[in-house]
Amino acid sequence: MRPSLTIALLACSLAMCQSTGCTRCPDTHVSAQDVVWQYNANARLVDKLWARAEIHITMPGVFPFAANGLLLLSKVDDPLGCQNFVLIGYETLAVELFRLGTSAAEGKYYFWYGLGDQGKCWWGRHELAGGPGLTDMPINPNQLLSVLGICALPDDFSQLPTVALAMSHSPGEPLRTGERCAYVLTYIDTQPITSRILFRREMYFNWDDAPHRRPFMVKLLNANGDRIMSARLRNYQSVDIGRPGPKPFMPTDIKISWPARQSSVRVLLSEMTTEDKWDTESCLFQAQLPGWLAPTDMTQVDAHLQSGGQQQ
Repeated sequence: MRPSLTIALLACSLAMCQSTGCTRCPDTHVSAQDVVWQYNANARLVDKLWARAEIHITMPGVFPFAANGLLLLSKVDDPLGCQNFVLIGYETLAVELFRLGTSAAEGKYYFWYGLGDQGKCWWGRHELAGGPGLTDMPINPNQLLSVLGICALPDDFSQLPTVALAMSHSPGEPLRTGERCAYVLTYIDTQPITSRILFRREMYFNWDDAPHRRPFMVKLLNANGDRIMSARLRNYQSVDIGRPGPKPFMPTDIKISWPARQSSVRVLLSEMTTEDKWDTESCLFQAQLPGWLAPTDMTQVDAHLQSGGQQQ
């Protein structure tokens, strides 16, 4: 290679490093306990949430559409169990386009939509979520709930479910400056029915000395370890808790994609508050199901599985 070309390429590489934050990752790091403690300290400040949402959805067989709506969350006593959660999209205040949520009272998770003359519904039992051979749900509310940054992680590292910590020097996607080095928490749990120990998801946190580390990316893994979902979390803002003291923060720009399903959802949140503005009945599946959905429009994603560890 000619010297002049070598010098030019070197200069170009240096310029790229300066513009993209191409720097050596820190030599020191904190423990998994520290990362989880900081994350959970933030999450515990939110016991109930009401937020406005601007929602953009793309799914196979359905034209991309946008809606305004609400995101509602009410936590139960078991921080790792099924929560009361729903994301509602409206055409008008009187007409709903879709709902996706989880109901602790019913132990179910679900997603339904109605667009023009098209309407479908998917639902499953929370105790079997992630079980073998489940029918794909275009948008899974459990996965959306896991990327909000306000639901607790397991903090007992001696039993399942738990998390394990690794360091990443290149998370594998185009990142903003400062996101090139990351703490990666991998969520580990057993699969319903089979009891296989599986890696469920990876959560990426900035590798720096900031007093508050927050996840900027989440990747969901299937039973084979393939990454089937990727979520980018941006623009963290405080949640109004109506009292003095530390305020929780959560991402207000959440973009989730399922490449194999050709599905994506982007949620832009605003006016987040823990004020008691709604009732958990809003999260119920059966009571909120629209009457126009026919039995043939509904799919139980775990219909081939029975509670108690048997396949039908």
